[in-house]
Amino acid sequence: MKKTNILKIIPYLLTIAILCGCNLTVPTTPTVELSPSPEEITFELSSIDHTLTSLTSYRTNLVVEFDGQRDGETVAGRIESLIEQTEPDVLRRYVHTNTDLPNDQIVSGVAEFIRIGEQVYSKKAGEEDWFIINSTTAAPTDFGFFDLERLLLLPTQLTRPAQLEFLNEVNVRHYRFDHDDISDPNLILSDVRGDLWVTDKDEYLVQYRLSATISVIIPPPNAYFMDQGQLTIEYSVSGMNEPVEIIPPVAALNINSTFNKLTHLEDAKIIAMFPDLVEYSSHLTPTHAGIFYRDQLTKLGWTEKTIALFEEKAELHFTRAEEEVTIFVTPYNVEKKEAKQIKVLLQTTIIKPQNVMTATTPVPVENQK
Repeated sequence: MKKTNILKIIPYLLTIAILCGCNLTVPTTPTVELSPSPEEITFELSSIDHTLTSLTSYRTNLVVEFDGQRDGETVAGRIESLIEQTEPDVLRRYVHTNTDLPNDQIVSGVAEFIRIGEQVYSKKAGEEDWFIINSTTAAPTDFGFFDLERLLLLPTQLTRPAQLEFLNEVNVRHYRFDHDDISDPNLILSDVRGDLWVTDKDEYLVQYRLSATISVIIPPPNAYFMDQGQLTIEYSVSGMNEPVEIIPPVAALNINSTFNKLTHLEDAKIIAMFPDLVEYSSHLTPTHAGIFYRDQLTKLGWTEKTIALFEEKAELHFTRAEEEVTIFVTPYNVEKKEAKQIKVLLQTTIIKPQNVMTATTPVPVENQK
């Protein structure tokens, strides 16, 4: 049979098959499987800190702008923080604050904190004098600096696909997030618009932006400047593994302070710091603390005035030239059911010279003519 004749009878065969109720399998068009949704990506603030500590050096710049209400009053301001770090114990923090808040709440101006090993230099905003102390535990927050990094609210999970970009000559992944992606137990958030950029290779956070309306439930420690209002944050990391030189401030080199020579107990936790007073807590005993400072002051050429060491407290007085240092060690948090602690208070004072009366030889009456 010819091919043309076969083609002519196919329609008749199909009609007969349908009329007879036969089942025919007709091939279907193949379906295209959709790609699975992107895997959930977890971000934690501790992981960001971890990536920074893995660098030999870096710079971070954090800018916070706020406009809202505090205690029923309108407040607004801008706080910029620059951190440079080369080693775990070598860093510089520079904070520029510009706000209309009263000075008893936030002081406008420039504040600096420099750590080089155990030597710490700090200058508060609105002041010119540097405070120097020898401490391995002193942190910027001990001197009244804001802990602005705690405001970096990161999404716990992201399912949105990233956009590949090129930022500062580095391949990065750009993620966007909103109010459904972040939360904070101390804040009520709305109108959230956020962006973050992480390096494609090492997943370092290199840039972050956040704009949100907030209401404060519990004021965050060292980061409280309004009760409610608009908050904008910009954060960036640069200079990764690049040379950074951090040196002592020139204005502080000639300062001869007692505190910059005395070290603290190894587990010291700073409570307060002022130019002539340092207060901290420790889990060591009063006797241990007393002997610790007695040996230090003696080696530094101080003269013992009085020493009283007891099981629950200690008191030391030393003098040198026109200066006196007093050390009080007392129980701390006695009313709380916690492990026993002590509070150590170091205070320096200048000994004022006493007025000396000079006796004069009386002149005989007969010679007073």
